[in-house]
Amino acid sequence: MDYFHEAYRDYLAQNPKKKLKFYLDTIQKNTSYKSIFEIGVGQGLFLEYASRRGFKVGGCDINPDAIREAKEHVPISLLFESRFEDVPVINFQIIVAFDALEHL
Repeated sequence: MDYFHEAYRDYLAQNPKKKLKFYLDTIQKNTSYKSIFEIGVGQGLFLEYASRRGFKVGGCDINPDAIREAKEHVPISLLFESRFEDVPVINFQIIVAFDALEHL
């Protein structure tokens, strides 16, 4: 079993819609920017939610399985299988890293 599936046995329970809605509502309350890049996209659920609300989305994750699943959720996005510092220069207004600090 790979790290992603071992660490996130129930990814949907750990990332309920109310959590994703809270994150996006907080962003929308504090800025009018409309593009988001997520560090550590997981299955891409936050990016999927943001894209449905009109955001241009992109992100990166070091796990190939996570990127593969994220592409299924958000096919129209800019996704990189890499660390953030290895991502080529991109033009996004907001950068987020939810549920990422515990990995550092």
